[in-house]
Amino acid sequence: MTGNTLGARRYYKYTSDKNKLYSYLTDKDLGDAVGDTLDDTNPPFPRRFKPRGVYVQATIDNKISRKFLVIGDTSKELWADSSKDVQIDGVTFSSTGRRGEALSFGGNPSDGGGGTGDGGGTGDGGGTP
Repeated sequence: MTGNTLGARRYYKYTSDKNKLYSYLTDKDLGDAVGDTLDDTNPPFPRRFKPRGVYVQATIDNKISRKFLVIGDTSKELWADSSKDVQIDGVTFSSTGRRGEALSFGGNPSDGGGGTGDGGGTGDGGGTP
């Protein structure tokens, strides 16, 4: 199906706002659409870490298809101008907003909370710019 992104998955490089490197797994069409670099040599995201990214949607066969595109590097054009359309598997998706990095911390460390990571927490808080 056109616009269906359930294909091969690959690891891509992600540079956090604190300049730490991670590798994240996503559909190849999504990683390629934003221009992220293939890289499986870094650790995965810490628990409770939410990467920055752009929300996009398109209408396919009279149904709305929504995606969240992780942006591995803030120098990417789609992050700098999230109003741009992006082509994914032959379908034009339009941006509906974006989300900055976030790292949440759990409550009581004795119940598995406490979280770890690089501090994240910077970004524009989502919404349409």
